[in-house]
Amino acid sequence: MQSILYTGPNLALKLQYDSTKVEKLIGYASNFNFSVNTGLKNIYTVDSPLIAEIALGASPMAVTGSITVYLPKGTDPMRAGLVPPVVERGNSGEVALARSRAAHWRIYDRATQELVFGIDFCKVSSFSMSIQAKGVVQVQIQFTGTTPLYGQS
Repeated sequence: MQSILYTGPNLALKLQYDSTKVEKLIGYASNFNFSVNTGLKNIYTVDSPLIAEIALGASPMAVTGSITVYLPKGTDPMRAGLVPPVVERGNSGEVALARSRAAHWRIYDRATQELVFGIDFCKVSSFSMSIQAKGVVQVQIQFTGTTPLYGQS
């Protein structure tokens, strides 16, 4: 009997920036967790403990979560385009914080190539790396985006 459970990273993370229409493979992923705030807000009336209305769009909508990405050999989060370099040096040698760019994230199933989930205008809020001798580079990423895109898988 064949198992329907997969092991290892069975997701592929691709990024697309607005200036290009090409999706770039960043790495393979696992441990994908996300939460969607739909923008609902409870509206109450004076002197009533009961909700009078649940208004859509009255509160900010956001997608937040975390993902573990296994990077290909010879790359890092900066080269892959996930995060900006920590500092930039200008022509006169001054040091300034780099600005991050929002990207459209797409997470695909590696076996079927079907879209699992997408996030528009997504940015990395924090990340940590795990590098082991003769091992795979892992990047644990916490992200925030604006709009969820639900796939078929």
